[in-house]
Amino acid sequence: MNPSFLTRSCLSAVAAAMLSGALLTGCEGGAVSDQDTDTRSFTVSDKVTSLSIEASGGDIEVTGDSGTTVRVTETITYTGDRPKTGRQVSDGKLSLSAGPDCGPIDDSDCDMTYHVKVPSSLSSVRLVELGGSIVVKNLAGSVEAHTTGGSLRADELAGKSLVARVSGGGMTGNFTQAPDKVDVDTNGGNVSVNVPSTASYAVDAKSTGGKSKVAVTTDSGSAHTIKLRTVGGDVSLTS
Repeated sequence: MNPSFLTRSCLSAVAAAMLSGALLTGCEGGAVSDQDTDTRSFTVSDKVTSLSIEASGGDIEVTGDSGTTVRVTETITYTGDRPKTGRQVSDGKLSLSAGPDCGPIDDSDCDMTYHVKVPSSLSSVRLVELGGSIVVKNLAGSVEAHTTGGSLRADELAGKSLVARVSGGGMTGNFTQAPDKVDVDTNGGNVSVNVPSTASYAVDAKSTGGKSKVAVTTDSGSAHTIKLRTVGGDVSLTS
């Protein structure tokens, strides 16, 4: 369980008790005595060509391999009844979600973490994490990642596109093939991207409050475009 979740939950309970004049117990030391943790693993038998995950309070990790199936492990920490989680395959798109009862809101009693292994050849992966970090590795399709309150690590990407929005953490990424598009925007952390030296790149790299280092072959007319932005951190683009 994310420690910040415990703090948020207890603060909300304290505020509610103060307003109602009720006696509050169970928040001493930031611990909640009646929390449960449940881990479930399953294999998706349907043919999957793309992946979408929306989670909160925990982390997301997606790793590509040479297999043809998708294997999911979801770990949920909650208070009270186990919240429902979403799982659906439609037109080849696998959608996983923590459900409306999980979230980084003040009165949420649920954190959700996903560890997913997928075929590296998936055409696209879209990940949204509220309150945690994201890790993606060994993917050949396009990647879109949004996270608040955590960081993003993207390793061994061979896809043509990476779009990332990170708030409250940094971003590191490396590519095994020259991407056509990299668009990264962070707030509160460093950005470090490594790309192959086999191509030139049209680069737009800026930092507000930090340093910017570009050590790749640049060409404003290149079809390989890289845009990096950060507030409160440094930017590094190397090959």
